[in-house]
Amino acid sequence: MKMPYFMSHRLVYSSFSPEDALRIQKKMKANDIPFLVKKKQASLTDTFGQLADRQIAYDIYVPNDMFDRSKHMLNLL
Repeated sequence: MKMPYFMSHRLVYSSFSPEDALRIQKKMKANDIPFLVKKKQASLTDTFGQLADRQIAYDIYVPNDMFDRSKHMLNLL
């Protein structure tokens, strides 16, 4: 039985910018790091005054054993 992603993966990057998320995905692919992208719609109470195109959060998850490598690659350590 396959483990759910939230038990086998860790959040390495989150952004409301689709351009930033795509840039990170390209970095992950270039470095052979598998990833998952989960999109979340912000709730109405969270979006007052926000631009309509910035109401979706892009969360990028990597396998637990790739977390340190991906953080280092993203210069976020």
